[in-house]
Amino acid sequence: MAVCYGDAEDADFIAHLPLQQARALVSTIPQREVNALLLRAARSAGFRGSVTLSAFREGDLEAFNRAGAASVLQPYIDAADSAARRLLQEVEAPLS
Repeated sequence: MAVCYGDAEDADFIAHLPLQQARALVSTIPQREVNALLLRAARSAGFRGSVTLSAFREGDLEAFNRAGAASVLQPYIDAADSAARRLLQEVEAPLS
């Protein structure tokens, strides 16, 4: 599996991605505007694969869903959920 990375604010970045062979585009960028730009640029370039964006602020999740993102990561919430599940498993585990 090939992975490409670069500066999403660079106008040439999307043009140099092998989008015809890609099945997914994942952005971990914290800025809403840059994520929205990346999504629009990918769609304008003809990319029809899955786009996952990262929501760091209130309102990002809804904005990205409306814009057409296939999925949205919420790193702070996702990490907190994972940590809570792990802690509950540890508390519920039998004492050795």
